[in-house]
Amino acid sequence: MKLVLTIFFFVVVLYAEQNITTKNSQIATQGAPTEIFDVSKNYAYIKTQNIKIGTSGIIVHTFKDGDEVILAKAIVISKEVGKTKISIKKFDTLKNNSVATTKKEPSIGDIFVPNHLYSNAIIIAPDMQTYKQIKEQHSYAHFLSSDIFASVLKIDNNPTPQKKDIQKFCFDNFVAIVYLYTQNNLYKIDVNSFKILQKYQLKTEKSNTILPFYSLVEDIKKGLFSWFSDNDIGDYDKYYTRLIGVKYDN
Repeated sequence: MKLVLTIFFFVVVLYAEQNITTKNSQIATQGAPTEIFDVSKNYAYIKTQNIKIGTSGIIVHTFKDGDEVILAKAIVISKEVGKTKISIKKFDTLKNNSVATTKKEPSIGDIFVPNHLYSNAIIIAPDMQTYKQIKEQHSYAHFLSSDIFASVLKIDNNPTPQKKDIQKFCFDNFVAIVYLYTQNNLYKIDVNSFKILQKYQLKTEKSNTILPFYSLVEDIKKGLFSWFSDNDIGDYDKYYTRLIGVKYDN
């Protein structure tokens, strides 16, 4: 079942990425494709531009015949005078033996493309009303249903999703953004860096909170032998503020 869902969503992702337009400024959080002018094994530098720390993307190499290949993932980690530093990570989004790969390392002249797959997102919200409001206000994004993530958690007997669980699910399903609602704020989070890119207030007419987040999947329970894990996340706001590293207002 997981494989079927993943293959289906991959097709949707490829189509969506090819048809996205720059007028959707909310998707392109900031930044434009930029040439690398200095590189080491794990880091590279691009000219400083208006791009947030925590933004992720890909490094692309163009061959003489015009063909392109993705060499690595990259995350903006700091800004210095006249330059921006990015960390280089292994590109493992397309784990498929039929996809062409290369052992070539990023080098000067390659292009850093920010916001890769930023049009694909999931929502973590406490109730149906909030979930629908977020989805309606971000109609330009392609949302993977929270039911699918909840189904994976149920299969894994995991009622308390951690950062690593969210990242793994998103990596497996070509999702790069998490919209997470807590304490009347909506946070836009980069999956790769798990850094907050945007935060803004969102007033909703809340209904009953569903744990670990709103979905139509019921009874997500821990395994029989998970003695040291919790039965659920407890207080929704307290749990998720801690997960993303923001202050919990009691």
